[in-house]
Amino acid sequence: MKNFVFGFFIITNIVFAQSAGETGYSVLKIGTGAKEMSIGTSTTSRLNSTFSLNYNPALITDFNFTSFGFSHNEWIEDLRNESIIANSFLFNIPFFISINSTNISNIEIRTVPGEPEGVFDAHYFSFGFGSGFRITSRISVGVQAKYLYENIYVDESNGFAFDVGLSYKKFLDFLDAGLSLRNLGKTDKLKEQATKLPTEFRFGFNYANLIQSNEFQFYPSFEIQKFIRTDEVNFLLGLSIEFKKLLSFSGGYKIGTGLNNFSFGIGINYRMFQIDYALLPFTKSFGNANIISISVTL
Repeated sequence: MKNFVFGFFIITNIVFAQSAGETGYSVLKIGTGAKEMSIGTSTTSRLNSTFSLNYNPALITDFNFTSFGFSHNEWIEDLRNESIIANSFLFNIPFFISINSTNISNIEIRTVPGEPEGVFDAHYFSFGFGSGFRITSRISVGVQAKYLYENIYVDESNGFAFDVGLSYKKFLDFLDAGLSLRNLGKTDKLKEQATKLPTEFRFGFNYANLIQSNEFQFYPSFEIQKFIRTDEVNFLLGLSIEFKKLLSFSGGYKIGTGLNNFSFGIGINYRMFQIDYALLPFTKSFGNANIISISVTL
């Protein structure tokens, strides 16, 4: 394993600002959904698109329709991510299914200084199923169970994880609140050692239309993100501005996340379609990440 571990951890531990040796499956920290990424992923308290369910499964109770979403993420360091999510009803019970596939390509194999001896790919896959219900007219709970798989070079591991969440509408006047605990679970050993998942706690809130306007709606949000097994604490700020429910402009700022602090996005809502784009600029010459999502209401 020494012939490629160095190159792999350069991608995972530096890019995602995670303490080496503490946890694995760092790609679970990337996030999904262009609208969610554009506001710094401060989406635990508001359903911005179908992909918000990956951050707080309790938001499933906000749906009164069936929808389907696809997201493509052109990340940095040859990392590509595709996500599919869909929600519907079964016996009047809301549920959703999520699929996530991530590939990191062209990781160099080195045993001695000099030219690489070759390259290999790393692949991550997850499949989730979730549901939720209302406790009261304003309070909802939800859960998502996920199967996890990773393949690095010639080694593989499997695992299971759970996300649990709570949504509280009109917690204070126009203030909605939400919290979630994500990636609770365990994995098999990858070659010789099992890795711990990046379990995280999120708590956030948003103001629904804090500034009154006939044509514009403003949705500022704030969220605290704490990774349980590390000292990492992030503060996430987001703002979504919607014009006549047709166009949206979004921005986000993260405090404590290292290489990426700002995010920007634009979205279009037309009939049954919601199309969102997000740009995440990185420092230290890592370039930019580009995410596009398409959601369809059926």
